[in-house]
Amino acid sequence: MSTEANTLLRIAEVVLRTSRYDQMRAWYASVLEIDPYCEHLPPMAAQASAEAGHGEPSWESQSRLSFFRLLLDHPYIQVIALFDVPTAELAAPAGPGLHHMQLRDASLSTMAARYRRLKALGIEPFRTVDHGPSLSFYYHDPDCNVVEIAASNHASVEAYLAALASPEFSRNPSGRHVDADAVTALICARAEQP
Repeated sequence: MSTEANTLLRIAEVVLRTSRYDQMRAWYASVLEIDPYCEHLPPMAAQASAEAGHGEPSWESQSRLSFFRLLLDHPYIQVIALFDVPTAELAAPAGPGLHHMQLRDASLSTMAARYRRLKALGIEPFRTVDHGPSLSFYYHDPDCNVVEIAASNHASVEAYLAALASPEFSRNPSGRHVDADAVTALICARAEQP
C-alpha cells in the first residue's frame, strides 16, 4: 500500500438533496459567506415537467443545482452541493444516512466572529461543545441536517494531536457542553489581550 500523500483519497463533495432549495441555498450562502461558484437553473418548463414526472428523469439538466466551493487545491477541490429534488422528504433523524458534516474555521477567533454574525442573522447553534482538541458549534440547516462548525483549541498540529491522544479525550470524546455566548465572549476577550 502506497503511503504517498498524493495517492490518498480526499473528500471532494458533500451533496445534499432538498425540496427546500431556495431556503437551503440562502442558508449555506449565509453560513459559508460565499455564493455558489456554479449554479444550474433550468428553464421553468423543463423543471415543471421533471417535477410532474413527465419524461425521463434527468437531474443533470432538469433540476436546480448549486455548488459552493470551499477549497481549490488542484487536483483537489472541496464542495458542498445542493440538488433540488422537489419530492425529497425529511429523513428520519435516527435512521441511517448522514449523521453530520463538519466545517472547520482557521481559528477560535474566526469562529467566534462567525458565530456572532450568524446569530445576528437568526442562525444559532442548538448545541455547543468543547471536545478538548476542538470547540464545536452545531447547527441545523433548513432540512435539519446537522452542520458542525469547529475550530482547534490548540495553536499547533502537535498540540492538537496530543489532545486527541490524551486520556481525557479517550474518557470523554463527546466533551462538555458550554454556553455559546459565554465561550465566544471569552475567546474575544483573549484575542484583545496583548
